[in-house]
Amino acid sequence: ERARMLTRWGFSVIPIPPGEKIPEKGMEWKPYKPRKPTDDELVSWFGNGRPCNMAIVTGAISGIVVIDADSPEAEAWVQSHLPPTPWRR
Repeated sequence: ERARMLTRWGFSVIPIPPGEKIPEKGMEWKPYKPRKPTDDELVSWFGNGRPCNMAIVTGAISGIVVIDADSPEAEAWVQSHLPPTPWRR
């Protein structure tokens, strides 16, 4: 249901194995840059009872970008140059 909710909110989501940061072997995320997953795909990924995390495909398809500020200097730059957003963290 969470994957469906995120898709309804306009995001393209994909499955990610627990503890990983990339899709499992054989799962490509690039097809979900131009299109959102179908409900059948969501059910096959997240409705099978197998533990699974999800990732949001960033960019135009989901209307979001990610800026990774990994140092105090980068964080200071972000704070002084970018506007606050609802999902800024």
